[in-house]
Amino acid sequence: MGFPRLPGQRQLPSNVRVKNKASRDRMVDKEKRAAATRQSREVTDHLFAPNQHTETETENEDERQPQQQQPDALLEDGARANPSPSKNWLPPSNGFTWNQIFYIFILDGLGGMILSGGINFAIAYVMYTVPDLTGKPIRLFELPNTLAGDAAVTIIVQCLITWFIESALVATDLAKQGVQPLYLCEAPTSPLLRWLFLLDQPQPPKFFPNLLQQALRGFMMAFPSFILFWPLSVGVLTELGVPSGGDYVYEKKWVPQFFKLLLGGLLGLVSTPVMVMFWLVKAGWESNFVHGRPWV
Repeated sequence: MGFPRLPGQRQLPSNVRVKNKASRDRMVDKEKRAAATRQSREVTDHLFAPNQHTETETENEDERQPQQQQPDALLEDGARANPSPSKNWLPPSNGFTWNQIFYIFILDGLGGMILSGGINFAIAYVMYTVPDLTGKPIRLFELPNTLAGDAAVTIIVQCLITWFIESALVATDLAKQGVQPLYLCEAPTSPLLRWLFLLDQPQPPKFFPNLLQQALRGFMMAFPSFILFWPLSVGVLTELGVPSGGDYVYEKKWVPQFFKLLLGGLLGLVSTPVMVMFWLVKAGWESNFVHGRPWV
């Protein structure tokens, strides 16, 4: 039953009335679908929002757990529980382990002795046996073929080269977790000691400043080695040489070669473990401290 038609009002055609009704039906269907979608979203948010919140809290809790460890806490094997977060190192040991003893004194100490002694023997053989030294005898002090001068140069150069080699080898072994950092005492607070152990060096260090810093420490290691080994070398050589004109003369074979073998081997045996411990102790401090403060 329709509304009465007003005077002067024209009746709409039947096809127009059908279109208007279809349009209204589509609008009603669209509103129903929108309402159903909103209801579905509300149910989904209600079901899954608590789980998402719980997962977020769990992740935050996991992130906070390493920070809650005490800096002086020890693991079961005596290692400290706070390795450096920026380097893939093992936790530092609270004292020497058997692995570190083998690494420092056997692998690097005896290994350095054999390698350094062999290299110095070969160098001495080439220096004193191969050339024609007629008119230029090998002497203790007098140039050009002076064993005392050769000993001084050997000590300085070997310490410098060994320093660079060991710094690279220890860094590689630490990164591969082949050896633990060594934590023997608290990190120094003295500016001089912190400079000596490169504890305040910017990370990553710049190439040329770092190269100069490493070379300086190699020379610093050569100084006590020179004080220890050079007088001993001169004393031994005076016993093995033939006195001549206030100096000592030596044959081309075999005193110079075995002297260099002995000097290089003993220098490697003594100096190499000291250099290795320098880097392991430094790594132990870096694993537990940032500028003298513990990781917390």
